[in-house]
Amino acid sequence: MSLVAYRVNQSTTTNPAWMRLERLAKGLVSNGFDPGNNPSTTASYPIVFLPQTISGVGKPWSAAINNGSSCGNNTNNSCDSNYEIIGSGVFRFEYYYVLKNGQATDVPWDRNLRPNQTSLTSPVQIGLTDVEAIGVVIAVIDPEGRALMDANASNLNGASLLDLASDLADFTSSPGRGVGNQTKYIGQVESNWETTVELWASTGVTSIPNNVPKAVASAIKIYGRIFDLKTLPTF
Repeated sequence: MSLVAYRVNQSTTTNPAWMRLERLAKGLVSNGFDPGNNPSTTASYPIVFLPQTISGVGKPWSAAINNGSSCGNNTNNSCDSNYEIIGSGVFRFEYYYVLKNGQATDVPWDRNLRPNQTSLTSPVQIGLTDVEAIGVVIAVIDPEGRALMDANASNLNGASLLDLASDLADFTSSPGRGVGNQTKYIGQVESNWETTVELWASTGVTSIPNNVPKAVASAIKIYGRIFDLKTLPTF
């Protein structure tokens, strides 16, 4: 089995992976193998079963998952060497859940069916029973635009890629009025981001406000895709 994670690296501008999409993958062996107190980053790790969690094991996961002070105590700064760049142009990454009732939501369960649920395991262990698919949205900048943004960030009141990423809103479920408006919908993130990018392109400033080259904003592309989990029926 594998442990897989995705992130946009936000460690430091001197890091070649800064503001680029990365993927982490670690192999999990099923024979109880223990790499010891100080495993190498290439070592195989054992599968961990509930009630124990990967982040709480202490070894060998915690340095990679919890990120000690040497890693900046931030999941976007992890110094785990198993992260690798998979999207050099991707500077913003967002996801949400598509439930089996067709609603898009920021939590992986149906709030109408499970109003008291606070997590996938509390008060009832439900797994991903209510989830049909996961929606992913990315914002992409080309190499020329990235070079212009890096130069722009060194100027007074010049926006950085981090400023742009911060302006692109997270997905959040939001109650509304009328049937069909109770939650956000598929495509809402892309629509919101498009509005923000068009605002940068017309005004030349972010919400801070910091200056952003209009030519860069005009060339930013937004992509969205739905990944079907192909869940099996429950009996």
